Amino acid sequence: MARELHDSLAQSLTYLKIQATRISLLTGSEGKSGSLGDAVVELKEGLDTAYRHLRELLVTFRLQMDGQGLGPALSKTVDEFNARGTVAIRLDNKLKISPFTVNQEIHVLQLVREALSNVIQHAQATAARVSLGFEDDDVVRVSVEDNGIGIPRKAERQRHYGLAIMRERANSLHGDLHIERQTQGGTRVRLRFQSGPDQQNDISVREGTTT
Repeated sequence: MARELHDSLAQSLTYLKIQATRISLLTGSEGKSGSLGDAVVELKEGLDTAYRHLRELLVTFRLQMDGQGLGPALSKTVDEFNARGTVAIRLDNKLKISPFTVNQEIHVLQLVREALSNVIQHAQATAARVSLGFEDDDVVRVSVEDNGIGIPRKAERQRHYGLAIMRERANSLHGDLHIERQTQGGTRVRLRFQSGPDQQNDISVREGTTT
């Protein structure tokens, strides 16, 4: 499946990115404001985001292929992001035995990767922590915290941070997602959901900020 996605969808997205650049050059809209220029910019940004998410999905497939579960995959993810830059990332996994289905593992891993990607690209942080644990019985808490500049209050309108993608994953888990500016500085992404194959809770996905 990973090979099929790479050989088909990845190549299609690359082709569309090239065509978007050609449109920009042919219309002279590169760097210009206005409806056409803005539309081309949004198209290119959307394709870049889609391509990045596809690459992340392919990485997730590779991490899942060893069959060792979410814990080792998260450890490899933290090692990978630690090697990318100057942010010191620590993993605090209190789940001794993984209570997740395969589908839940993929969503959790992808959400953590998206949050860490935001830390590396936008947070201007020096440290971050990924933590997992139980809150009540089978309610799992996953959080990613950093000591950076804090998420802008209108981040969603700025077309980055992958908020929509993280919300979709939280919805797929019937989970509760909070993205908060912390009072002591930095940002916290917190996901709560009921683990196991019979997750019936209908917790809405919310976005909030602290003061």
